[in-house]
Amino acid sequence: MLEAAKRDPGTTKIATRLQVAQMRDWIRGGKSFDDVLALLKLDDGVDKILANPALGTLGVYINQFNKINPGKQTNTIDRLTVQFGDEALAKMLEAAKKVPSTEKLAKELQVAQFAQWLAEGAKPANIW
Repeated sequence: MLEAAKRDPGTTKIATRLQVAQMRDWIRGGKSFDDVLALLKLDDGVDKILANPALGTLGVYINQFNKINPGKQTNTIDRLTVQFGDEALAKMLEAAKKVPSTEKLAKELQVAQFAQWLAEGAKPANIW
C-alpha cells in the first residue's frame, strides 16, 4: 500500500516517511530478514521477486538496516542469495533479462551478483 502511495505525487512525501518509520520499527523490534521477506511477501519463490513491487521496499529496509547497524552492512543481492541461493537467483536473473518489464532491474542485479562473486574470489570460468 505504501509503495502505491509513493507513486502518487500528492502522497509521496508522507508515504516515504511512513515507510521509513515502519522499517525502523521492524529493525528496532528485532525482525529478522526472513521475517521482513515474509511480511513483504518476497519469500514466495525466486521467480516472482522482480515482479513484486515490494522489492523496492526491501531496498528501503536494507538502507535503514545499514544506517542503524553500521557493523552489519548488507545489500539486496546478499539477502536474495541467502534466501534463494546463488544458482537459483542467477538463473532467475538471466531469464528476467528476456522480459521487457524486468529486463533493466535484472541486469542491475546481475551486475551486482557478478561483482559479489568476484569480490568473494570466484573465477569467471567457474561462474558459468
